[in-house]
Amino acid sequence: MSKFVFKKLFEPVQIGSMKLKNRIVMPPMVTNYAT
Repeated sequence: MSKFVFKKLFEPVQIGSMKLKNRIVMPPMVTNYAT
């Protein structure tokens, strides 16, 4: 496997007015923490 398979995961992304450093996000793990 090439080491660049997941290269896009570590590139910045713009979502509306919010700019993220990478595309890795973690959802809430407990109920009532998501809004």
